[in-house]
Amino acid sequence: MNRISAISISILVSVLLISSITVPQIYATGQRAKWDVSPYFQLNSTVASSSPKGLSPVQIWNAYGFSNLNCDTQSNMGWDYANLCGHGQIIAIVDAYDDPSIENDLATFDQHWGLPECTTSNGCFTKITPDGVPNSNSTWALEESLDVEWAHAIAPGAKIALVESQSNNFRDLIHSINYTETKTGTKQISISWGMPEFQNETNYDSYFAKSGISFFAPSGNGAYNAYPSTSPSVVSVGGTTLNVAANGAVQSETAWSKSSGGPSFYESEPQYQIAHNIDSDGKRAIPDVSYDADPHTGFSVYDSTSYYNQTGWFLVGGTSAGVPQWTAIAAIANSQGAGLSSYRSVTSGDLYTAATGMEYSSNYRDITLGGNTINQAASGYDFITGLGSPISNNLISLLSPKPTTSSPPLNLVVTPSNRQILLTWQSPSFTGGLPITKYNIYRGTASAAEMVINNVPSTNQSFNDIWLENGMPYYYYVTAINAAGESHDSNEVHAIPAGIPSVPQNLAGSTSGNQILLTWQPPSSDNGSSIIKYNIYRGTSSGQETLLHSISNSTTSYEDTIASTDQTYYYYVTAVNTMGESQKSNEISVSQSAGIPSAPQNLAASVTSKQVVLTWQQPVSTGGSAIIKYNIYQGTISGNEVFLSSVPPGATDYTNSFLVNGATYYYYVTAVNTMGESQKSNEVSSTPG
Repeated sequence: MNRISAISISILVSVLLISSITVPQIYATGQRAKWDVSPYFQLNSTVASSSPKGLSPVQIWNAYGFSNLNCDTQSNMGWDYANLCGHGQIIAIVDAYDDPSIENDLATFDQHWGLPECTTSNGCFTKITPDGVPNSNSTWALEESLDVEWAHAIAPGAKIALVESQSNNFRDLIHSINYTETKTGTKQISISWGMPEFQNETNYDSYFAKSGISFFAPSGNGAYNAYPSTSPSVVSVGGTTLNVAANGAVQSETAWSKSSGGPSFYESEPQYQIAHNIDSDGKRAIPDVSYDADPHTGFSVYDSTSYYNQTGWFLVGGTSAGVPQWTAIAAIANSQGAGLSSYRSVTSGDLYTAATGMEYSSNYRDITLGGNTINQAASGYDFITGLGSPISNNLISLLSPKPTTSSPPLNLVVTPSNRQILLTWQSPSFTGGLPITKYNIYRGTASAAEMVINNVPSTNQSFNDIWLENGMPYYYYVTAINAAGESHDSNEVHAIPAGIPSVPQNLAGSTSGNQILLTWQPPSSDNGSSIIKYNIYRGTSSGQETLLHSISNSTTSYEDTIASTDQTYYYYVTAVNTMGESQKSNEISVSQSAGIPSAPQNLAASVTSKQVVLTWQQPVSTGGSAIIKYNIYQGTISGNEVFLSSVPPGATDYTNSFLVNGATYYYYVTAVNTMGESQKSNEVSSTPG
């Protein structure tokens, strides 16, 4: 344990350490706040490159123990795969100004490192602007790229909510934090910025003491202890210099010389530090923990918003670099049921508890070398690296409760088809802290009477139940299995399998005049779904039929009244239910020979002096052969008409002239085609005068 004298404390607040390249800093005297805050990233060079030049996710996974977690850091199943680290959690990142390219930059980062895609469209990424889209700012855009990309790299199964404040004014950011706490549903918030301590800072501590939410902030980059990092409810993250091999094996980790730390001016020592015997003269000491921050050993970050006229891959450090990654650690722990909370300093208390006794060396890498003119690393807690850097697999295991069975699989749905039912579902929202190994499928023919029938590997989220009986209702639910046992049941669903009908039977055809009558029998089976109609197909050559008409399921006959005579017609019929259309019935052919026409219609007569004008309408049917003429018959006695004249087929009137006025004349008309002469039309009489 490192103890610091009051003299060292006074030196801490009076000495300013200048980094090689840093974003603009805001300084304070400790008496009056400058209300603009700064992001705490640092660069070794402002020159970007076309390829990464910092640490990779794989190196960090291996260096800090993420590769040994019981959740996955990579998967081809998508960001919402249940076994991905952080599944079911939301990491909220509160920064200032707009980063217009953040989603594209995250996509480039993910694609390069093989991380699950995290986009607005797939529900993984959300940009939130509580007061409208702010102006863009290239400095803050680089901070946002660092925060978003590396939070996703550590907890790829968590949603990312980037909340952009209107400005870097402290009050604007506090407003955004308050919005984030109440509107996003997050349980962990990353704050990669700070400002010098100020006299009434304790008035703002309540914004960071929220039940069920943890806060993480940087201790500062050497110039001063930063607020809100000094708030007892916030986990303060200091910095180290991390040297690793190409595979991420740790070669050394020492205190970063620019990491801020020491007692607060204004915050009282919290109980969790009193219990840890930290000698800070009754004041809150920072940092609590640490992470790689040296820009010489920093992180690969992609940013396409021009920063000092540079875009591409940057090598980024600063104490803000560890903040989103510690926030991701909290998300992973919470996804396994940790229940971390800033309220009453539960999160900080848990982190300090993990650094006691024999467990300390299992959960933290105690940083004992390195420092600056104010603070030096030492065994146990110190004012430059805090408790140390995480051995994440052990620390998360300790923070999380004992592994349990998972929550049930989500959103089970069924899709029936012919003699089978397809089940699909989503992975549980909580894996119980252990990987899902398989899913059990339960089936029954009555509700609540299901029995297990099969199982599928955890990589599957579907099952096709085959060889079922059409028309029979089946009930299902699914459970998830991990090493701790079997989950509760998913939602219960039911479905009735069905297929297309069998074919209509015994299709037959007969002729009647110029009509063809089709008859058939219903299919032998509707395959579990009632027949809703029959389709009649007709063609003039075998195998070339097209849809002629559809009729209701209540009839099994059809009259083809538009068929031409002297033509052979081919027919088949199909049955249709909700699952589709049956195969074809037997094909039949029917020949309809031509006949005489039907009689002309509506013969009428009108008179003038010595003449009668006849008019009529065409026959209803030509008999299958074109009309070639009309014959007009006349007589002076009803029923004794004789042939008078003929007119061509296009005419439907005739004028009979040179008649005797006062005499009565009788008429009828017939139609003639190649097959013969029709029956008589109606008879009419007329008396010219």
